Amino acid sequence: MTPHEDRYETKERAIDNLLSRIESRDGKSGYKAGISAPILLLDEKTVTWIEPAKSLYGKLSAAIAQEGIIDAAIWIGYTWADNHVKMQW
Repeated sequence: MTPHEDRYETKERAIDNLLSRIESRDGKSGYKAGISAPILLLDEKTVTWIEPAKSLYGKLSAAIAQEGIIDAAIWIGYTWADNHVKMQW
């Protein structure tokens, strides 16, 4: 969420995912995927409860519900400072 109102739930989900991987002995996941979307949202438009971010964040539960998907997230940077940063996967 933006702002980070779900920080405790996110930490809990991350810990649960980590412990699940350790306990099942699955080790490292087989695949990671990152998609750079050709969109620039100014910070005031990245709030979870207003469009267009609301619709984007709303698609996460369907992505996570797919078989084999451990987790999904949208990473939105600080647009006023991140204009020269390129994410590497």
